Amino acid sequence: LFILHLVIFNLYFYNLISKCSFCRYFILLFEKRLQMSLIQPYQQRILVCGDVDGNFVNLWVRMEQVLRKVGTFEMMLVCGEFFGSDLQENRRVLNGELRCTIPTYILGPLKADSVRNYRTEAGAELGHNLIYLGKKGIFTSASGLTIAYLSGTEAEYEDETHFSAETVDSLIGQVTARANFTGVDILLTSQWPRGVEKNSSYIPDLFEDEELNCSALVSKLAAALKPRYHFSANTGCHYERPPYRNHKVLQEQTCHATRFVGLARNGNPQKLKYLFAFNIVPMKHMVRSQLIDLPANTTEFPYAEVLEELEKKINIRKRKAHHHPMSTEKQFFFDMAQAEASAVDNGNSNSKKRGRLAMPQKKVNIGPCWFCLSSEEVQKHLIISIGDSAYLSLTKGGLCDDHFLITPIGHIQSMIEADDDVLEDIEKYKESLRKFFAAQDRTVVFFERNYRTQHLQVHAVPIANSKSVFVRQCFIQAAANHGVDMAELSEDVALIDIASPGCPYFYAELPYGQRLFVRRMKQFPVQFAREALTNKDLLNCPERIDWRQCALSVEEETALALKFRSLFSPYDFNQNLLS
Repeated sequence: LFILHLVIFNLYFYNLISKCSFCRYFILLFEKRLQMSLIQPYQQRILVCGDVDGNFVNLWVRMEQVLRKVGTFEMMLVCGEFFGSDLQENRRVLNGELRCTIPTYILGPLKADSVRNYRTEAGAELGHNLIYLGKKGIFTSASGLTIAYLSGTEAEYEDETHFSAETVDSLIGQVTARANFTGVDILLTSQWPRGVEKNSSYIPDLFEDEELNCSALVSKLAAALKPRYHFSANTGCHYERPPYRNHKVLQEQTCHATRFVGLARNGNPQKLKYLFAFNIVPMKHMVRSQLIDLPANTTEFPYAEVLEELEKKINIRKRKAHHHPMSTEKQFFFDMAQAEASAVDNGNSNSKKRGRLAMPQKKVNIGPCWFCLSSEEVQKHLIISIGDSAYLSLTKGGLCDDHFLITPIGHIQSMIEADDDVLEDIEKYKESLRKFFAAQDRTVVFFERNYRTQHLQVHAVPIANSKSVFVRQCFIQAAANHGVDMAELSEDVALIDIASPGCPYFYAELPYGQRLFVRRMKQFPVQFAREALTNKDLLNCPERIDWRQCALSVEEETALALKFRSLFSPYDFNQNLLS
């Protein structure tokens, strides 16, 4: 009753003082500061660079000056050409002799000569602290910051250094299909959007399309993705436009504004701005009232005319295609000729895939798989349970007798490439194992190492409840020992949001709900998780770091499997046990 009276009094008092304009001002000020304090922990400090053009030393020196002046940054994003024509300087970066001070994310090449420097899959490290984002896609940081990107310049057909209308449509579909899409935090494009200077009294020094080499397709992309910040390069011009609306006033729901920043070339003689530093809170951590609080100088949407013209061109092309269709036979030979020409240019008959940079492909092991259930190589005597899409087994050379492995029945590389049925079975096995170990006063650590493997394996290692509080610190210590850049994921960030198919990663789920993620796998120790879990504060068995030192005979493995089939049976969600 006292609490009820207190609430009523507070509501009455708040209503009373809110009628006073002077008091209302301070109430609003207090509410705004309260909101800012709540989002402060999520604030990220980002540095963005225009074209580097191989002028690495100048960039590193300038970056060090900035870091000494304002402190560190979470990352640097490069939206222009990164490599230059000096092959020796490029090699110094690629072999780690020249090292990026902070994690640096770059787009794909703009020049054909630069393609040779991208000898890795998207999402992987090219050099120390240097990560190749890819040709197009969306990257989500561990803090939830969403960064969409498109490299290259506009052309009729997509290749290593160009994007097409189909490329842009594919990216729009990929990003806008995400759950609860309202926009992205950052958009990186190599090329400027056409018409960006419209509805602004401030225009760049060079605003002719021929000189700035603007793209209507980039305008279309920016309109669809609604970035809070849009960065472009590929020109000698620096331009910071006032923010623009992404909605029609009184016709559409109010939306956040977009700030466009065009950056000049690194080390340009005119000393135009090529670095841009800013703070940003991921939009997923902001309330709507903060997002739609538009600055006073916000202008109207600039791309309306460009999009209208683009739509007309598309309709004309469709009509021409309808009246003069290319025969299937002619289309086939055209595509084959183009593919063969690309293969000759790159010295690789299998070098071109749609939406991926042409580069020497790593040889994939297509021999027998030890984990496909249909394979003759699978160790069937270790199997504990078989579900519809996944199975549970003991692992060879386990950290303990009941070190389990959850594995898809079919050949699947990683969790992010698994379909819903496989993921459902994996989650069911996880829950069954949690109950199984809980009955023994133990908890469980799950981890996946999508690195130097060809088949998805989710390890399950039990830990005594009394020691579970040390798990996170042991992983952090192992990461520090090996210089591994490990991030802890927030609750609302899913694995599929931050990892891309075909890209290596490490992922772990800890007893108290913490999730650890490693994206940069260059020189990642294969036994990383085993080293963390064998720590003296956990399993205390450092001699078992190498699984080969723990291998048992087939007879011993068979006996253990029989034992755990019986013990696990009451917790098995499907009861589909081998006899």
